[in-house]
Amino acid sequence: MNFYKRYTGDYARDTVHLSMVEDGAYNRLMDFYYSTEKPLPIDRKSVYRIARATEKAEQKAVDSILSQFFQECATGYRHKRIEVEIEKAKPKAGANRENGKKGGRPRKMQPTDNPPENPLGFSGETQAEPTEKPALVNHSHNHSQKNKSYSGGVGSSSVVGAVDNSNSPPLSADEIGKHLVQLEVQRDKVLRLNPRAYEALHRLADRKVGLPVLLRAHALACVRRTADGDSSPVNPAFLESFIDEAKVERQQGTATAPGWDGTTEGVRAKAAELGLPSQRADEQWFWYRLLVIKAAGDRHLIDREVSRAERMNPNEHERVYRFFHEAALGKEAA
Repeated sequence: MNFYKRYTGDYARDTVHLSMVEDGAYNRLMDFYYSTEKPLPIDRKSVYRIARATEKAEQKAVDSILSQFFQECATGYRHKRIEVEIEKAKPKAGANRENGKKGGRPRKMQPTDNPPENPLGFSGETQAEPTEKPALVNHSHNHSQKNKSYSGGVGSSSVVGAVDNSNSPPLSADEIGKHLVQLEVQRDKVLRLNPRAYEALHRLADRKVGLPVLLRAHALACVRRTADGDSSPVNPAFLESFIDEAKVERQQGTATAPGWDGTTEGVRAKAAELGLPSQRADEQWFWYRLLVIKAAGDRHLIDREVSRAERMNPNEHERVYRFFHEAALGKEAA
């Protein structure tokens, strides 16, 4: 096979734990497997040469990939998923060869009268990829889906799986994790799902979270990360804090793009508008942003920030409440 496709979302999900060297080794071994349509050699040194692994660290990465994704057999190292895709592609490849013997694909009939936008009568179609096209490749072991595009309310995202925004069923913990990893891939972030993350994923699944709510919660979480100047990925535990807000917005149909408080530029512009000093070098962005919100006097934003602090970090809840209300928790200054 000279050509194959793969789902970048599924690949990212299944290889998110790999180092850069391991990821490179896996890609080289897959390319060789597809091009030869044969298992990798049983001789480990031959596999090292295929991956161009000359250093000990590189050879160790190859060993790790073989143990994780390939099965050692008498004929070599086999990859079940790749072999399935090779078999799927064979009928199409055979048909292409037969067409080639006959002089290629039959030409399409051209209309006798050319439209104004095509005055020379040339076909508007172009072939963007080789004709030997296997089915789309999903290197996970259990399923294969097509990529779909959807909007999360603040910007757009693309993940694996069909989206039903009218009546979306609750997602399982694994499905939530898969979508979240892919959403972070689109932000050029690497989300690693450790045991603690899986605990949060199961809590999210228990709350019957559907895809539209997940997307909106992720969008809100991204806005918060940006507002806080935090470049870390949105992990499941952080996402939890925005589920209630996303559910309310979905029920009320009030999802909107972020306001001035949702971006760094917006907060700075509002501070300038209110005549506030710029952020000090020793001042955390989190508290500077709250200072600007407090100065703006928007009760809705103040209540929202207090509520978020309670959901996200109960230990910080009282500090945020006291900051806004200048009184102990549950009381407001006279």
